[in-house]
Amino acid sequence: MLVSSLVIEELIRNMCNFFCICPGFRSAPLAVSVAQNKKASSIVCYDERSAGFFAIGYAKSKKLPVGVIVTSGTAVANLFPAIIEAKYDNIPIIILSADRPNESIDSGLNQSINQKNLFGSNVNWFCEFFPNEHDNIKHILSNVSYACFRSLIPECGPIHLNFAFKEPLISTKVFVNCNIKKELNCWFRSNKPFTKYCTLKINPLKSEINSKIAPILNYTDKGLVVIGQLNTLCEIKSVVKLCSLFRWPIFASILSQTRYFLKFNIISYYENILDYMEFKNIKITTVLHLGGKLVSKKLEIFLKNITCKNYIIINSTIKRHDPNAIVTYKLPLENGYTCDLLSKSLIHVSRNNFKKKFLMQMHYCSNFICNIISKESKLTEPFIIKTLLHFASLNNYALYLGPSMIIRDADMFAFDFAKHVEISSNRGASGIDGIISSASGFACGLKKKLILILGDLSFLHDINGLSLVYIIHFQIIIIVINNKGGGIFSFLDIVKYKKIFNRYF
Repeated sequence: MLVSSLVIEELIRNMCNFFCICPGFRSAPLAVSVAQNKKASSIVCYDERSAGFFAIGYAKSKKLPVGVIVTSGTAVANLFPAIIEAKYDNIPIIILSADRPNESIDSGLNQSINQKNLFGSNVNWFCEFFPNEHDNIKHILSNVSYACFRSLIPECGPIHLNFAFKEPLISTKVFVNCNIKKELNCWFRSNKPFTKYCTLKINPLKSEINSKIAPILNYTDKGLVVIGQLNTLCEIKSVVKLCSLFRWPIFASILSQTRYFLKFNIISYYENILDYMEFKNIKITTVLHLGGKLVSKKLEIFLKNITCKNYIIINSTIKRHDPNAIVTYKLPLENGYTCDLLSKSLIHVSRNNFKKKFLMQMHYCSNFICNIISKESKLTEPFIIKTLLHFASLNNYALYLGPSMIIRDADMFAFDFAKHVEISSNRGASGIDGIISSASGFACGLKKKLILILGDLSFLHDINGLSLVYIIHFQIIIIVINNKGGGIFSFLDIVKYKKIFNRYF
């Protein structure tokens, strides 16, 4: 109980003050420590998989670590999908799993599994704790401080802390002996972390930007800007400021959250435009890719086929984002620092008529698509998406988008924003699991009403997440689009095989 209370306190001092608590008694010391700490906030989640995804949504909204407390055994394994999503979308969640003591592992004792390094390379760091009266408390606090640091640096991701608790598990009073009081005297008297880590900055040299990157952008005659996922308002503002200097066509993904701000300098319906023959073999000298992943597969294929001379990517992850092996320069976004530096270095970005072709087709596509959608006699996915996004922007709702066809429909058809909308989706590994739970966590963290749009399979896959929608007390409107689970597969070759397609896809 002493170790658990100190661990929770140290997590809180490191800005991890929200905990998702799952059922089970082996983890009781950690759960009770959260309950007894007045600075801690928590939610009780009935299902571990749901808890992991709720933590993802909450961490996305706060940009801070979230703790998830689970009991031993398969309870821990149920967090694996959320761990993978957090790893690939750079989300800071800290798993605190209870475990049986070491002598119980491989002994045949019920509910005992080997939890050591259970998540392998999918976590940023793993650490085991063996709480007993001989523990060096300073080492425990130091490890917790480091765990919080590693959840954020060198980039955000999941952490796994495993606690091998021996029975009896809880006591009515936490006893702090004189030696520990003396040893941690300064820590007890302050409210600061045991170890304060300074944030690492990965900034490109100004000389590198001035001598290599800026000249490329200044003298490119045919350039294209693509904007992928952006995670903070700071990133969005710096990217918008940089883009305002260009006269290049700009393709902004729905998850860039820049479409409202760039409405006078953006190519809408670009996925439809790329179908036109005149753009199949177009020559582009330089692509400037700002932010993370793109949603559109068609755009990815287009970028692969244009064989441009320069492909410059600026984003906030140290991970490689180069699925087509075309990147020539990779720069850190670092809260917009690089974009701000570039903005000051651009002298005369080419102002030729290259964008006119795209604008002409954009106006044609826009009129054509809006005309067709307005004449629909029944509900269609494009109509639902356009209507809901417009409603969300007018009525101050946040938006959470499900995978597969939902996110793609939004990317293709959602350009009509009356105001800025906070938009999120699970795009780390793009799985269908945990969408309702993630949306609930996102709404809870933002403290804002939210619209969730998802497909029938995604809804069924996380139906336990409805319990969290009930608990959080923020209005969530859930729109389930029933395309019989096969909406996205109907665009693939398997649709030719009708009997197989209808039954299995």
